Amino acid sequence: MRRSLLQMAALVAIGSLVGLTYNALSPGGLPLRGGTAARLAQEGARMMSLQEVRYYLQQPGTVIVDARSSEEFELGHIPHALNVPADNFAPYYAKVAPELQKAKLIIVYCSGGSCGTSEELAKELIAKGYSDNRVAVFHDGLPGWMRANLPIERGTYKP
Repeated sequence: MRRSLLQMAALVAIGSLVGLTYNALSPGGLPLRGGTAARLAQEGARMMSLQEVRYYLQQPGTVIVDARSSEEFELGHIPHALNVPADNFAPYYAKVAPELQKAKLIIVYCSGGSCGTSEELAKELIAKGYSDNRVAVFHDGLPGWMRANLPIERGTYKP
């Protein structure tokens, strides 16, 4: 009986070790601690709720940035948002950099939920020097905005 328990414990330990190793080495591995908010905080950004976004958009010096593609942006976006697609950062950033450099707070959003482009863009902005919690991610994104029946704009951004 004792030997069986030791064998089971060894199998569980080996299985756990193999699973953890695979997760650590896999490009799509899951974080073992914290979630999106913890990862963003480590990078120098923070998560923001819909209520916070609405509050800060009324404050001077706040800029909101849509991380989705230009095609998605044209179909609808949060009013006054700038478009800086995360997957085409450099050329779009060059166009809006003067506005971002003046901003006290930059709120980034995308399609919400599992959309990771807002996090990618937040990391790009932090790498450009926008830190000290000047960058926030609106995790619910455009779908959360629309669920609250808030207005959207259509068309392209013209600096």
